[in-house]
Amino acid sequence: MIKMYLCGSVKLWRSEFKERYSTSFGTSIQLFEPGSMNVPQNQMHINPDIALFDVQQIQEADALLVYMKNYESNYEVDGPVGTDSSWECGYGYGLKKPIITIIEDLEHLKYFQLQWMVTFTISTFITDNEEVLNVIQNDDRLKKIGCILYKPERNIEYMITEYLKTSQSQQPLRQQL
Repeated sequence: MIKMYLCGSVKLWRSEFKERYSTSFGTSIQLFEPGSMNVPQNQMHINPDIALFDVQQIQEADALLVYMKNYESNYEVDGPVGTDSSWECGYGYGLKKPIITIIEDLEHLKYFQLQWMVTFTISTFITDNEEVLNVIQNDDRLKKIGCILYKPERNIEYMITEYLKTSQSQQPLRQQL
């Protein structure tokens, strides 16, 4: 079984990821979802042991799955959007973990076009949106990253598993940088 760590805000996990994607994993990928750890709503009340446990989970993961995007945030409760998730991605990159990023639509892709330090360390994007795939394939900055298109008949877990089995995903990331 492949072990993956989910990078993304707990707020997004609760409001979107959990319902849309969580049940898609468990056959060939064991996905660690930090939001499932009973994290308090207010970021100011998170126990430091949670961060250390997350670090351990990133170290033990075979790869990272990223679900980050802009969202409405109450800074006093949610903290700054994307900061912790960007740290998780950077740490995983430093450990030479493949980083696979879910992109749902063009607005979601724009978030990553603006998050250039995170974006250029991604191993591949994955989407079920052919318009997103087309933009990535025709963008000189993004086409080097690549994109996997998945459809319901070949679900997201299967496509990620197949990608991770290839030797390309196991090579040092972004050697050309």
